[in-house]
Amino acid sequence: EFEKELLSRFNRRFVQSAKTDVSHTEDILLVLAGEKTEEEQIFTTEEQGLYDTLWKIGEHFSCGLVTDAFAVPIRNETIEVCELAGMDPFAVPSKGAVLIATERPGHILEILKKYGQNAAVIGRLTDQKARILTIKERVRYLTRPE
Repeated sequence: EFEKELLSRFNRRFVQSAKTDVSHTEDILLVLAGEKTEEEQIFTTEEQGLYDTLWKIGEHFSCGLVTDAFAVPIRNETIEVCELAGMDPFAVPSKGAVLIATERPGHILEILKKYGQNAAVIGRLTDQKARILTIKERVRYLTRPE
């Protein structure tokens, strides 16, 4: 039913791309298998969205964080489909997306991009308690997941 609604708004190629063109977490884990240090942690967003995963990272490291919403690599198809469904793309589970806590962001980005993964530095951990998502000049304080 929802696919029919999508097809009434978008062309078939767009809808097919939205359904199939995703990275898989396993691919990312395999790419990093021999490169990740013990201090680096990988957090998936497959069971919860970005907001909840960011909170989980803060809990794991007992710290705050600052994340730039505009730095998050997100497909246009995801934004369009979520908008049509009335959902926030950062609140829904994201198959194939991971967040990596590392002190070597340049190195990790280089590896992921070498293997065709869409990756970016989206934020940093802080010694404060606040978990913040910035959206242009706006600041959103993340709240504990329910």
